Amino acid sequence: MLALGLLAGFGGGFLVGQRLAVPSPPRAVDVPRPRAPTAADGAASASRPAPIETTAAPQVLLPPPVAPVQHVPEPPVVEAPVRVQEPVVEAPRPTPKPRPAPPVVKTGIVRFDSRPPGATVYLNEVRLGVTPFTLDTVAPGTHQVRMEMLGHDTWRSTVTVTEGEQHFVGASLE
Repeated sequence: MLALGLLAGFGGGFLVGQRLAVPSPPRAVDVPRPRAPTAADGAASASRPAPIETTAAPQVLLPPPVAPVQHVPEPPVVEAPVRVQEPVVEAPRPTPKPRPAPPVVKTGIVRFDSRPPGATVYLNEVRLGVTPFTLDTVAPGTHQVRMEMLGHDTWRSTVTVTEGEQHFVGASLE
């Protein structure tokens, strides 16, 4: 099947290529020439004058004449003055002093959980996420905690966070 497809493809390509090929230029037509007289014709030719042999020159087809190329003078080359610019030397820059590191704010870690899980947690009235999760960037101090869940009572409390310690806040919303 593949061989038949390839054969058909090549054959079709060949035929299309033949149709798209540039036709060959026309040739001159040969003109018949009169035959040369023979000895048998010699006796008959004595009474009549010899025929004038004319041969037609072969007809040659030439391409159409091409107009000669006119010489166009080139414009004169004008050189622009060259400006030499001295390199700019920059003064060395002073090394910047390193900035002091920002003061390290020590934080505490608070783990939030609820029963049932999936309660929305608010710390100081800012929504943090859904339980259970752990927050490790809580500033030291006392914070208000609120947990809400659709179809359950809202739970409120406070948590006192100290630097570097972990705290747990658990709520039962049932």
